[in-house]
Amino acid sequence: WIKEITTFQIDLKAETFFLGIIKGNYTKEIKYLILHIITAVRLALAQCWKGDLMPTESLIIQKIYNYAEVDKLTLKLKEKEDLQVLYSLGKLVQMDNNRNQ
Repeated sequence: WIKEITTFQIDLKAETFFLGIIKGNYTKEIKYLILHIITAVRLALAQCWKGDLMPTESLIIQKIYNYAEVDKLTLKLKEKEDLQVLYSLGKLVQMDNNRNQ
């Protein structure tokens, strides 16, 4: 997903997933987007860990979207907006909608 959204090949390692450490020369927006996605995936995995099934792709995308909405409201409260991240997350939702059609 990340490559489709950002057009970058990102080498995801365990330290990225577990600790949120992103090594490499990426823009702030790309790092922020990766952290959004990783946090949403962690939440989906934590909610499904006792079950027999892994979280579905659509559940993970919904978590990413929800996380972005919460962050958007937080940024509004701080009187800041990061439109690039929201645009990238919007592309993810659009990509998911195209896959489901």
